Amino acid sequence: MSMKEILNQLNIKVDMIEEKHIGNISRYYLKLLPGESLNKIEKKSMELALSVKSYGKPIIYPISHQGIVVLDFITKPQQTVDFCSFDFNISNKLNIPIILGRTQDGQDLVIDLVDAPHALVAGTTGSGKSVLLNSIICSILQSEKDIKLALVDPKRVEFSLYRDVKQLMYPVVNSSEEAQDIIEDLILEMNRRFKCMAEDDVNNISEYKNKKFPHIVMIIDEFSDLSLNSKSEFNNSLCLLAQKSRACGIHLVIATQRPSASIINGNIKSNFPTKIVFRTASITDSRVVIDNIDAHKLTGKGDGLIISEKYNLLRFKGAYIKKEDAENIVIKNNISLKTKAFRYIRNWI
Repeated sequence: MSMKEILNQLNIKVDMIEEKHIGNISRYYLKLLPGESLNKIEKKSMELALSVKSYGKPIIYPISHQGIVVLDFITKPQQTVDFCSFDFNISNKLNIPIILGRTQDGQDLVIDLVDAPHALVAGTTGSGKSVLLNSIICSILQSEKDIKLALVDPKRVEFSLYRDVKQLMYPVVNSSEEAQDIIEDLILEMNRRFKCMAEDDVNNISEYKNKKFPHIVMIIDEFSDLSLNSKSEFNNSLCLLAQKSRACGIHLVIATQRPSASIINGNIKSNFPTKIVFRTASITDSRVVIDNIDAHKLTGKGDGLIISEKYNLLRFKGAYIKKEDAENIVIKNNISLKTKAFRYIRNWI
C-alpha cells in the first residue's frame, strides 16, 4: 500500500511529491491539501509507523519555503557504526577532524570543527550523547594536527580515561569554579591571539604566519550542572568566548541531557550554530534545541540529527567506540603526570 493510500485511510488528504528509500530510511515528501494540518499527521504518527513497519515513530518536519512536509521512517535495522572502521588518513586532511558516524545512506559523516565552529550536543541517557563525546575526543587524539584539549567533567566519570593525554592544556576539571577559571584563561589567550593577529593585519588564525598557534577545543559535559551552579557568571563568560573565539582557533563543544529553555537560552543557541541532538526526554526539550523537529521520536543508541551551516537536519547513526579501542588510542598518546607541568595560560603569556 502506498503512503498516499495509508494517509487517505487515516482521512489525511495529501498530494505525494516524491518518495526515497535510502539505506535504513524511507522518506516521503508530500503536500497538504487545503484544510489539512501538520498536527493531524502528528497525531497519527503511531498508526503511520505501524503501517510501514517502522522502527519507531516517524520524524515529521515541514520545509516551509517549498510548502511540503517530510516523513522520515527507519524501516531497516540500524547497524552499529564502529569508530575504528573510519579512514583516519582522510580525516587528517581536516583542521580539527571529528568523526560523528554515518548517514542513513551509508556515507561517512566526518566534520571539521573549524567550520562548525562551536557545537551544542543534547540527548537523554542512553541516546548516544556520551558516546559521541568520546568519539570527538578520540578523533582529536588520533589527529596528526596540533590540537589542545580542555575537558570539563562534572560527573567525574566520563573523561577520566583522558586525564594523562598529552593534548590536555589543563587537568580534567569537575567543578563550575574550575571551569570558570579555564574559560577566563581562554579569554585571555583569545585576546592575546587577537593582539598578535592585529599587529600582522589579519583577522583569522589561518592567515597569521608569524607564529603557529595550536587549535584549542574545550569540551564540557553536562553543561546544565555548571550553568545551574553558577548561572549568570558562567554563561556570560562562555558566551563571550563563543562569540569571538572562532577566528583565533578556539572552539567549544557543550553537552547536556537536560536542554531546558532556562539553560539553553537564546545566547547559547545563537553562539553554537552546530546542533547535534539525539533522543530527548520530551517534545519540549527537542524544540528548545532544534525548534520544531521532534527529536523525542529518535530511536536512541546513536540515532541522531545534525543541523549546521553545511547540514540541514541530516539524520545519522553515531559512531560507537569500544572501551578497549579508546584505551588503545589513549595509550598511544599517554604521558606521565609526573613529568607534565599543567599550568594556566595566564602564567606564561
